[in-house]
Amino acid sequence: MKLKLKSSPSIFGLAFMDCICCGFGAVILLLVMNKGVNQGAIEESAKVNESILRKVQDEIAVIRGESVVRNIELEGLKEQLSKESEKVARLREQEFETKGQFAATKDLSEIIAEKKRALFEAKQKRDELRNTPPAWKTDVVGGIPADSEYVIFIIDTSGSMDRIARTVAVKLKETLAVYPKIKGMQIMNADGRYMDRSSSGRWLPATGKGRLDILRSYLAWNDNSSSTPVGGLLEATRTYSKSDKEISIYVFGDDFTGDLDHLIQLVDSYNPVQSDGRRMIRIHGVGFPAAFGSDSRSGGGKFAKAMRALAERNGGAFVTINQ
Repeated sequence: MKLKLKSSPSIFGLAFMDCICCGFGAVILLLVMNKGVNQGAIEESAKVNESILRKVQDEIAVIRGESVVRNIELEGLKEQLSKESEKVARLREQEFETKGQFAATKDLSEIIAEKKRALFEAKQKRDELRNTPPAWKTDVVGGIPADSEYVIFIIDTSGSMDRIARTVAVKLKETLAVYPKIKGMQIMNADGRYMDRSSSGRWLPATGKGRLDILRSYLAWNDNSSSTPVGGLLEATRTYSKSDKEISIYVFGDDFTGDLDHLIQLVDSYNPVQSDGRRMIRIHGVGFPAAFGSDSRSGGGKFAKAMRALAERNGGAFVTINQ
């Protein structure tokens, strides 16, 4: 009978296997638990990073927008600088030209004094020309100063002048043409009655339409007056001398009756000499027709004498018209 040999103990027994399995399980559990913790931390970190990224992107967008605005402002400043540089260049050029003009002059005060003397002499010459009546002329606008802002026409509408109404209208139109920029006008007959009776003391418009209306109204005007312009002169000077406007009066006629010396005194009182030696109202005379005859006692001769005297005293001129 054979004897059974007793087996030696093995290191790979059940107890050992239990230990190994428990160890692996613990490792796996640790791995699983660690993975959950890390996943939450990663997600939280990702959210924080995403928020920071959006904030940075927003800041970048703002910076880019400000950069565009600054670029636009910079271009505007460059353009303004270019314009200012051009101005400076022009000013330097003008300065150079000015220096060249005065290079030969030792003292600028001498130039100023010379200019003042020239201006004073020019003003004296102008005043002399204003106060010197022109020679006998045949043109209604020849030699008559046309520097007034307002114009008044005093027209004889008696029978002798009514026969040449169209000629008078032509000369009225030509006279107005010498004043393209007057601000107002007025028209009355020799007795001082206004063509537009509602306009007494006022001014009629001097526009193109206003001038045309005056010419049409004159041709249709039916208001017979006396032959002497005394009433019209007194009405015009008395009513309109109260303003501070530069006024010219044109007297259209062919006859004069009355006391000339008394008329001159009255006109002088309404139109006195100013501090600068001038009168506010100029008085011009226009005679129809030019052939008054040699007899100074005739109506035409008296009109010529009266209007020459009034024109000379009131800075105006006397002219006659050939029919």
